[in-house]
Amino acid sequence: MKRLRAISFVLAILALWFGLVWCFLSSAGTFLVEALLDGHSGLPGSAVLLAAGLVSLVVLARKGPNFDRQPSGRIRLWIIAVGLGLAHLWFPTAYPRGMLMAHLDHARSHDEVWGYGYPPPWSPTYHQLLQQKYGVVSRTAGGCSPFPPWEWYADGYNGVSGRLLIEKYHRDIFEECADSAIQQWNIEHPEDPWP
Repeated sequence: MKRLRAISFVLAILALWFGLVWCFLSSAGTFLVEALLDGHSGLPGSAVLLAAGLVSLVVLARKGPNFDRQPSGRIRLWIIAVGLGLAHLWFPTAYPRGMLMAHLDHARSHDEVWGYGYPPPWSPTYHQLLQQKYGVVSRTAGGCSPFPPWEWYADGYNGVSGRLLIEKYHRDIFEECADSAIQQWNIEHPEDPWP
């Protein structure tokens, strides 16, 4: 029985790490809650794995790795400190996570850009042109006032993705699509031209 509990505990710890890796490598990339609300594929599975892993950390802090006796106060505090330290690293690493995800997405031929802030009126046409002409998916990291780590993630992602896409097509596809979208907006809305 003791061996079965130890094996289930190790599987729960592995679930936590695989859940974190799965969430980190998913195309949503930013935050689990935001991605779950958006309904990106793969993330409900990582939510289950993360929940199983978090439960295992609670069990570890309560029971300890040796299931026969309670852990000392020092071990319990160390486990909690490491868990909280890893959780707090999520926010300050948003920019490098964005850069890493852009490289991984480019390696698997998935072209994507992230945006945030108040969009201009011609932005739907711009995103449509990027998708139709170049296959670039446009995602939104936040509205007018996004959470700062979402901005950092988007900036890190776009810093790499934008450069790689310009190198791939040998021209500034973003400026080209923006110019076309503005021209189309001005034709369709002569009473409200974009400067």
